[in-house]
Amino acid sequence: MKFMLTYAFTTDNWVAGLKRFTSGDPTQEFPEGVTMIGRWHDVASRSGIAIVESNSAESLMNYAMKWNDILDTTITPVVEDAEAGQLAGELIAERGW
Repeated sequence: MKFMLTYAFTTDNWVAGLKRFTSGDPTQEFPEGVTMIGRWHDVASRSGIAIVESNSAESLMNYAMKWNDILDTTITPVVEDAEAGQLAGELIAERGW
């Protein structure tokens, strides 16, 4: 499954977050069972998103917990266009639209 992680640093933890982010190797950051597809940052607003793939909610939460002392994060399951289109078509048929 693919997930979108959105994050936002609190003002009080911004510098600590910058230091933690720049001191590590992003390729080694995610635990086994979680693959990063991409990550985008809005440095000006102290926020960003990551798209990851994992079949393990436990592994994904393990990763998020490593950061939740200095930022707020939300984990949302997401699908690609083909899957979204199929779901939309099923909903249209189910509701008779």
